[in-house]
Amino acid sequence: MMNAFLRFNLILFMIISFSKSTLAEEIEHKSHSSLWSSVWDEKINDVAFKKVGASVKTPYTIQELVDILNTTLFLGIEVVGQKAETLMIKINQAEDLTQHMGSSGARTCLGIITFTLTENSRVKKVEMDFEFGSHASPGTYSRADFIQAF
Repeated sequence: MMNAFLRFNLILFMIISFSKSTLAEEIEHKSHSSLWSSVWDEKINDVAFKKVGASVKTPYTIQELVDILNTTLFLGIEVVGQKAETLMIKINQAEDLTQHMGSSGARTCLGIITFTLTENSRVKKVEMDFEFGSHASPGTYSRADFIQAF
């Protein structure tokens, strides 16, 4: 099992990575690569979220999006339910998120989770349940919460 420091570095690397190689082709085939990435936007002098690769021709199911997040973030995300356009999830391995990546890293991670899950047209908000920590709090998030959020 990876220690917390290595897991944190791997998660942070995946969050801030932005690949321009063959990722567009992989996403069109519904691969389990990250769909969203955080980048520094000099126009707003802040972190912004960018879609990685080209648009997908067929929509992702909610479970496919959760699988992508679990493959890239290692947080043990599971769907609990859905009320109208709010998807309810539980983050089972939130210690790195809440305790080890700082407030900006945690907020970026929450943004990537939100942007990824709202790729499904039935989801506009994500209610995240996890143990409260120093750097992140459970709650309901939408994409608007992360636009120029820092």
